[in-house]
Amino acid sequence: VEITEMEPTDIADEALTGGYFVEVDAYANQEPEGEWLETTTRHIPVTIKSPDPGISQQYNYIKSYFEKVESLVFRYPNSQPGNFDYRNIFDLESFVQHFIVGELSGNTDTYWSTYMYKDRGDDKIHTGPVWDFDIAFDNDARTYPINNITNTFLFNSGKASAATNMMEFAQRIIKTDTRTTTDISDIWSIARNDYYLTYDDLAAYIDAKAAELDASQKLNFIRWPIMNQYVHQNPVISGSYAAEVNRIKTYLRNRFTVLDKLMKYDPSKTSSLDLCIADNTKVNPIVNGQTITITSGTFTVHTLDGRLVFAGTGTTPLLSPGLYIVTTPGAPAVKVVI
Repeated sequence: VEITEMEPTDIADEALTGGYFVEVDAYANQEPEGEWLETTTRHIPVTIKSPDPGISQQYNYIKSYFEKVESLVFRYPNSQPGNFDYRNIFDLESFVQHFIVGELSGNTDTYWSTYMYKDRGDDKIHTGPVWDFDIAFDNDARTYPINNITNTFLFNSGKASAATNMMEFAQRIIKTDTRTTTDISDIWSIARNDYYLTYDDLAAYIDAKAAELDASQKLNFIRWPIMNQYVHQNPVISGSYAAEVNRIKTYLRNRFTVLDKLMKYDPSKTSSLDLCIADNTKVNPIVNGQTITITSGTFTVHTLDGRLVFAGTGTTPLLSPGLYIVTTPGAPAVKVVI
């Protein structure tokens, strides 16, 4: 998480404003005193991951800031519009993106453990990164089969888990705030239309990763022979690595159908960022391990969330495994899997 690393001396003025990395954590009260907090009115438990404990000014600052967000969220719509809108101090886009990942993956624990951060000089608390997917992708007997829940989102189905009052916190944003329906539709639709959030692309990515991990999984199940055994919350024992991979793909194929309806997918909605310029010129990136090379001209490489990771000519530095958007002037953007 790219936030400012705080020092014990950062106790006043702008230095006190960040960066903070916290976790809404159902197990927070198991942490040592000074490393977690409980909000005053709703008792949402929050673990402070960074900065290190022991500085009262920093502890009090992030506790007060999170409580202010909480207060405005639960007061909506009476806290809106103007300076009392929770969106002034809480980043709605990252929260919705995090929510979408939770719903697409079928992560029962989306609001059991939720990371958030606030950087120095930034007025908003942001949600993310996502994590903890051991019982996602229809791997939880309590919610299986998720795609039979078609009339509401998983988080709101009564079957998902959550830290104290965190489910209500999410409901206030996603359901009570009527503006969020449009926000969800826009973000979901743009991701579907512009950023390759499709079943075919995810299935190709899964197949590539499954092949990459094949030798490792064989060793894993020699060391721990649990392929045909019940493990925490497993609803189904598929019997083989290939069958488990296919079960994930089948789940995702059906999940897109359910979520397109719930999230009000708009096939015509596109981003204002023009990634594709109408031209017959082709981009031919060469992938060598974890680098991308284009032999002529300048090009840029972005992550799917829009972060620029390279701009120039020749060959990129080493990139982390993932999906990237490669563009050159006057040519359509192409997707590249590392």
